[in-house]
Amino acid sequence: IHGKEAARRAECTSDIIFGDVFPFSTLSAAQIGFLIKDIPGAVLTASLIKNRFTIVDALVSTKLASSKAEGRRLVEGKGVYLNNKLIGAPDYTIATDIFIQRVALLRIGKKVAVLSLKK
Repeated sequence: IHGKEAARRAECTSDIIFGDVFPFSTLSAAQIGFLIKDIPGAVLTASLIKNRFTIVDALVSTKLASSKAEGRRLVEGKGVYLNNKLIGAPDYTIATDIFIQRVALLRIGKKVAVLSLKK
């Protein structure tokens, strides 16, 4: 049922998330589609982001952190990546320009979530 296509998609998704094979900013529409289809996440609106939406807010929204306090600890512990770039400040504000084809990738170790910007 799953076959070669599913295996290829899983390998591509893994390379995007954990490797330097695909810089996030160079992903194709198909690769972005793999992420949206295969990884849980949260849908955000532009108005929410304009109201100072922080990396900690994103961690809680995607359930990668159970609370803002846990989110701050994760960021301060140098464990949070946004589009495969380390985020070191809990007050880091997410802006619309970080979204590639309306998607951003949030990761803590092996836990991953997709942030989708609603049209």
